[in-house]
Amino acid sequence: MGRIGPVFIFEDEKYENFLPLVWLRPVFDLRVGILTIFEKWYKKLGEIEGVFLRSYLSKLVKEMYPEIRVNEGIRPGTKVLLINGRTLPPEDISVFDDVEEETLFVSNKGEVVAFYGYFDEYEGIIDTGRLREKEVKELRIDVEVLNYLWDTIKINGEEIIKDFNMIGNSGIHAPISQKVALLGNEIFVAEGVRLYPNVVIDAEEGPVYIDKNVTVLPNAFLKGPLYVGEGSIIKVGAKIYEDVSIGPVCKVGGEVEATIIHSYSNKQHDGFLGHSYVGTWVNIGADTNTSDLRNNYGSVKIIFKGERFDTGMQFLGSMIGDHTKSGINTMFNTGTIVGVFSNIFDAGFPPKFIPSFSWGGRHGFVTHELEKAIATARRVMKRRKVELSTNYEEVIRKVFELTQKERDEAGVS
Repeated sequence: MGRIGPVFIFEDEKYENFLPLVWLRPVFDLRVGILTIFEKWYKKLGEIEGVFLRSYLSKLVKEMYPEIRVNEGIRPGTKVLLINGRTLPPEDISVFDDVEEETLFVSNKGEVVAFYGYFDEYEGIIDTGRLREKEVKELRIDVEVLNYLWDTIKINGEEIIKDFNMIGNSGIHAPISQKVALLGNEIFVAEGVRLYPNVVIDAEEGPVYIDKNVTVLPNAFLKGPLYVGEGSIIKVGAKIYEDVSIGPVCKVGGEVEATIIHSYSNKQHDGFLGHSYVGTWVNIGADTNTSDLRNNYGSVKIIFKGERFDTGMQFLGSMIGDHTKSGINTMFNTGTIVGVFSNIFDAGFPPKFIPSFSWGGRHGFVTHELEKAIATARRVMKRRKVELSTNYEEVIRKVFELTQKERDEAGVS
């Protein structure tokens, strides 16, 4: 493409709207559809020079993306393209081609999408107000900017379709038993996939993308739009409905609908998970159920930044942060937010907002001790042959400090 200058992706002041899922990752590492936001931009542009984000994540993100610059100053006198990490790439990426003068790209709703020009200063996250102050040419483009975590759930099916078409993979690349039913044409089955007899894959209303080395056990039903990530396992008799993204190395069973499971998480057993976002290293206990529809069919309200907030969504389940566990028969109400490193159990519905590092249920919570939380994380990750690195541990300790206020306000002892 004819774009001028290196590309940087940045977090802005609204990263807080995506907590708790971004306590341990930048906003642009959220999965929406098949790919993360970062991966979408990389595939569209071909190269990312660097990123700007919260300072405590710098070392960890450098570990994740060793070939890019992380929170490093831009060379003076260099024109760059700064892309808001909450933005999903437009289908027509040529809007950024051959821009000569400094330009502020905004969505049709007036949200800052990107900036092209000189930007020598930086402070980790970039406040979009600073970009507006530059008083340069403004260009409106048709693009999706995410404002809240639950926006990802709302558009996930559309993003699976867009990613499926952008990636361009097609066909069946693994042996398929005659007892496997394939409905529709937009089905991709990668190398190393094993589909057991009596599996049904329904792509009549949306594509199904099954990545490398996935195992789908007998009698499972998979309906598109759907993505199943590399190395994941779909359990016997699972019912995986439309608009679901299951990231790499997950184990999923029971009934799942319109949900994103980022990666390395388990929901192996019966129980319903709907219109939800689940982070990494989460374990959802047997017969855990999420309500995603109010009895009066009204819009779902959540506890957001300490206040009741109307999401405007009729269907919304739970948003569950990394390393959280639910005990058997746990029930989550509509619009429940659960922080990172929480352990939820007990009869009845727990509160609709559960702070990070909480241990308990409906009858009250105590703090999940930091050292015990880290020790558990190390054991869990080791089972998947992943090391809990020093940088990751430093981030966990920092997040424990940053979330102390929410525990205090919620009365967690």
